[in-house]
Amino acid sequence: MILSVTLNPSLDYVLQVNNLALEETQRAQGASFYASGKGINVSRMLVRFSVQTSSWGFVGGLNGDRLLRILEDEGIDSRFIPCNDETRINVIVTELPTYKQLRISAKGPNISGEELDKLYKRIKNLPEEIEFVTFGGSLPQGVSSDIYKNLIEIIQSKNVKCVLDTSNEPLTLGIQAKPYLIKPNLHELCQIIGTEKLRDLEEIKVAAAQIVKSGVKNVVVSLAKDGAIFVNENKIIHALAPNVEVKSKVGAGDSMVAGLIYALHRNMSEEDTIIYGIAFGTAAVLTPGTELAYKSDVEKLMGNIEIASIEENNYV
Repeated sequence: MILSVTLNPSLDYVLQVNNLALEETQRAQGASFYASGKGINVSRMLVRFSVQTSSWGFVGGLNGDRLLRILEDEGIDSRFIPCNDETRINVIVTELPTYKQLRISAKGPNISGEELDKLYKRIKNLPEEIEFVTFGGSLPQGVSSDIYKNLIEIIQSKNVKCVLDTSNEPLTLGIQAKPYLIKPNLHELCQIIGTEKLRDLEEIKVAAAQIVKSGVKNVVVSLAKDGAIFVNENKIIHALAPNVEVKSKVGAGDSMVAGLIYALHRNMSEEDTIIYGIAFGTAAVLTPGTELAYKSDVEKLMGNIEIASIEENNYV
């Protein structure tokens, strides 16, 4: 089983308008609610590929109730811890037909010490059938930046593989626990190694290999339209993404994580792992709002992903 942990989930309110302009009344052409958050999106994708998954985190109030109903409708086993504060609502406005977006993210609830203790207790008593745990997203208020680091250390002491997909201090602290996999984008990779810019592909490879040398087993750097780079102690693989019409970038990175976990869970090769990651991520941008990817789109894209290079990792 794959467990996703989303500490700061959101109820995404997605609107579509014909012309996105400030200081003018807009008439929405469509409006939908989605259960969202990095970990939740991973579970949503895995369920579409018949992978057994469970989703944990914190939810509260009427927004939290609605989020849980949406997850239930999508067939996701959700075991969120109730919190006193209301689950946040994020707003995504998409302009048609350009698909440009305005995204507004709320801070999220304030998690009490008692609520946090319940999470730690549950993590310490992790069910034996769980093979991977993926942590992702921002942190709610009241939670320290080292929480991912602390949780990963607890879980990996049980020989369960951890995946981390976050940013800023929770990321730089989290990798100190040496998770099994991280998936930074280029900006996040720069944050980790403490530089403002990486000038070319070679510098990106060296930076990712440096993280592997520090103890992280697998690093996948997402490069948007330029594909991704997969680095472990043995190989460095660069795969290219196919050109597609982008309707929404929301959830593309989360979908890539789901594809990587799907392949690793099935003990696929490094080459197939990066191909699945790119296929899941690319398929997600084909759908509007936060709908994520359709299985049929992933399957169509699989044959259009090119391995640009494979080399030995001589940097570790």
